[in-house]
Amino acid sequence: MRNLGIFALLLIWLVAACGDDDAATGDTTGGDTTDDTTDTTDTTGTGDGDSDTGTDEEPTTPPDDEAECGDARVEGDEECDDGNNDDEDACNADCTFTCGDGRLGSNENCDIGIESGEGACPSDCDDGDACTDDSVAGAECEQQCVNAPITEPVNDDGCCPDGGNANNDSDCAAVCGNGVVEEGEVCDTSIEAGLPGACPTDCDDGQVCTADVLENAGTCQATCTNTEITEPANDDGCCPAGGNSNNDNDCSASCGNGEVEDGETCDTAIEAGQPGACPTECSDGDACTRDVLVSGGTCNAACSFPDITTPANDDGCCPDGANNNNDNDCPVTCGNGVPEEGEQCDDGNTDDGDGCSAECSFEGRTYRITTLELRDPHIWLAPIVFPCQDVTTSGPFGFSVNGVISDSINGLELNLLTQLSPARQDAPGGDVSVITAECEEANGGVSCSNADPANVTSTTFTNTSSGTCLEPVPGTTSGYDPPIQPPADGCFASEAVSLTIDLAGAPIALTGAQVAAEYSGSPPRQLLGGLVTGFISEEDADDISIEIDLIGEIVLSSALRGGTDNCSAPSPEVGDRDTGPDGEPGWWFYLYFEAEEVPFTDNTSGLRADEQAALMSLP
Repeated sequence: MRNLGIFALLLIWLVAACGDDDAATGDTTGGDTTDDTTDTTDTTGTGDGDSDTGTDEEPTTPPDDEAECGDARVEGDEECDDGNNDDEDACNADCTFTCGDGRLGSNENCDIGIESGEGACPSDCDDGDACTDDSVAGAECEQQCVNAPITEPVNDDGCCPDGGNANNDSDCAAVCGNGVVEEGEVCDTSIEAGLPGACPTDCDDGQVCTADVLENAGTCQATCTNTEITEPANDDGCCPAGGNSNNDNDCSASCGNGEVEDGETCDTAIEAGQPGACPTECSDGDACTRDVLVSGGTCNAACSFPDITTPANDDGCCPDGANNNNDNDCPVTCGNGVPEEGEQCDDGNTDDGDGCSAECSFEGRTYRITTLELRDPHIWLAPIVFPCQDVTTSGPFGFSVNGVISDSINGLELNLLTQLSPARQDAPGGDVSVITAECEEANGGVSCSNADPANVTSTTFTNTSSGTCLEPVPGTTSGYDPPIQPPADGCFASEAVSLTIDLAGAPIALTGAQVAAEYSGSPPRQLLGGLVTGFISEEDADDISIEIDLIGEIVLSSALRGGTDNCSAPSPEVGDRDTGPDGEPGWWFYLYFEAEEVPFTDNTSGLRADEQAALMSLP
C-alpha cells in the first residue's frame, strides 16, 4: 500500500508539472495566464513576458509547514494526497495510507497494522476439511484465505475427491457400484453391460450342453459358471454323449445307434432276426398286391403291400375297377357298369326296367306327351263377330288352339307316345317310335297300350351330349312369342320321317318330320324342352277340314297366314308360308312338348318280350 501512495504522489506531481508548462507557453485558450506557483517574469528584463526568449523554472516543493492535504499534491511529509478527505479509500483524510493504520477499512480485507483478532491479516487458513487446499491469497491489506476443493485424486492427502476410487487414490475405500472394478471386486454393477468389468446378469454361453449358473447376482462379486452336462435329461436343450431320443427328448433320432427311436421303424445296427432289425426284402403271397421295400437301407425301411389298382393283362390279378375289356384276368360281369364282350349295355346293376336288363341287354322306355303347344305357324281366325285375331294361345271366351290341345291331352283323348330304345344318355343312339295310343288312369297315374301297328311311326335317333340337337329350318319362323328353343346338352334327335299327328281334332300329315328332346333324370323319367318339326304343303292343307268352336268347320289353310281366304292381312304377303323340302309352298310346323314315362303294353308284338316285360313293370 505504501508503494501505491508513492505512485499517487508522483502522479500528482506530474500533473502539476504539466500545468506549469501550459502557463509558460502563454496558453490563450481560456486558461489562467497567471499561476500562483509559476513565475512568468521575463528573466531577460524585457518585461514582455515572451516565452520564446526565456525558460520556465522547475517547480519547487513547498516547505512542510506550507503542505496542504487534499490538494491532490503529495507535499512535505504527506504519504499520499488523493484530493479528498475520505478515510474509506487508500489515502486517509490526513494524507497517510489507510493500509497499516491499524484500522479495518471498507476497502481492505485485513489490516497489517492489526496484530490479532478481528481485522488482522491471516497467517493460517486451515478450515479443517481434508478435501480443500488451504492458502493465503493477496498482499498486505488484500490478504484473504482461499479453501479450494480438491478435485484430483492424490495418494495420502487424506482426501477421496469426487471421481476418486481405491485404484487411483489410497485415501479412497473400494465401493461397489461406483463404475470401477477395485481391489476385492470381480466386477462393478454400474458398468454398462458389454463393457469390460460389467457384472454378469445372464450366464448363457450359447452352449446348450453346459449348465449356466449366475453366482452372487446383483453384487460386485457376480460370476458365471458353465459346467458341461453329461447326464441325459428331458427338456434341458442338450443331448449329451450317450443320450438318444428314448432317454432324452432333446436328442434327435439317429439312425445306426442300435436304438429304435421315435420316427424310426427299425435301426440298421440291429442284427437281422432281432426285434427292431430293418427288413431287406418283402413278400405277402397275394397276387393283387405289389411287394415293395420302402426306404431300404435306412432306419425307416418297411415292407409295403399296396393293392394293384391298374389293370394289366396276365398278372393274375383283377383289381377293383378293372373289367374284361382292359384286363384279361377279369371275367365278363354284368352289372359292373362297363359293356363287355357279349353285352349290349351295362348300367352298373342287375335291375330290369331301367333301360338295361339284368342280362345287360337294352330296354326301351315309353313317354306320354303331357304338354303340346303350337309355336309356329300361328292360327288366325275371325270368330263370330270378332275381328281377325291370333287364337293360337288366347282368343275370345277363353278359346285357343293350344288350350284345345291341352284339354285333349288332359282328358286322355290325345295320347301321343315317344318310345326310345335304349333310353340312355350314354348310348350313341338307338330306335325311336311315335305311337298314337290308348291310355287310361291306373294306380294313381296313366297306363297306355297299342294294338294297331298303323299307329306306330319308327326311325332311329342320335344322342348329343353338348350342343343343340334340332335347329329350325332357316327362314321358316316368324318370331312369335314364346320363341322356338332347340333342345340342347344331353338330348336326342330322330331322323326325318313322315308323321301324322292330331292337332285340335284334325290329323296333320307332316313330311320331313323330326322329334327331339332333352333327357331328364338318370335313368331319364321325363323328356323336357321337346320339339316336333315337319312340313305340310299348301295343297295338303287345302284338303284338311277341322272343326273350330265358335266358327264351325274350316279348311286348315284358311287358318294359316298366307293361306287361301285367311282373315289376316299377311306381311309380308306370304304371311307364315314357307317352302318345303321339294320347293313346294306350305308351312313348317314347330310344336313344343314335354313327356313323362308311362307303363306301356304293346299288343302288336312289335317289341321284344323282355322290353314288354320291363315296360309293364314300371310303376
